[in-house]
Amino acid sequence: MVAYFVIALVFLTACSNGGSRATPDSAKTPVVDRQPATAVSSDSLTAGYGLPHPGRWDATREYTDSLFTIRYPSSAIVEEKPARDGEREVWVSELPTCRWPCYVTVRIRRDTSTASMDTAVREETTPDTINNPDAADDIASIRDTLPLGNARAVHLETYCGDCTSGELLTSHGSWLARIEYSLDDRDGYNQPLLSNLVAVARTFRWRE
Repeated sequence: MVAYFVIALVFLTACSNGGSRATPDSAKTPVVDRQPATAVSSDSLTAGYGLPHPGRWDATREYTDSLFTIRYPSSAIVEEKPARDGEREVWVSELPTCRWPCYVTVRIRRDTSTASMDTAVREETTPDTINNPDAADDIASIRDTLPLGNARAVHLETYCGDCTSGELLTSHGSWLARIEYSLDDRDGYNQPLLSNLVAVARTFRWRE
């Protein structure tokens, strides 16, 4: 009888110790310390990031390159970017009334083919649906063919995702130029602002 009591006591003690074992860390529900979202203060807004850039569209300066000229609002910033793959690049930014990033850019590269502009227009307006079934959704379309000064030009409406954009293609001798403009969608579909960007792009002229 005593032996039976000792065995039962040992069994109960073992069960009690087994039930009190710690739960492995991997079985615990993780506790994530989430910080409360910080509201955006109007004090953090700056010109071009929520507030409009100052300046007027009718007060202009002229940027002069060895190949071309372009007029731009005198309050804007003009930057010559480092050449990439033989392509020269000039950016006009901080344009008046733009509350979010908007640009006019000029990209020029040498192209000795006899129909460089026609080839460029065809490439941008013809979708490659063989390699990309969705290519037709992003394809450019021709808006007009009004010249830039005495030079032939093609104005394309282009796709850029979260913005409204377009470009003018024109060539002179062995040079091909793309004059592009872009307006961030956070400015909304602002037709007056978009028209001003197009007007700046259309001041591009080849130097004779």
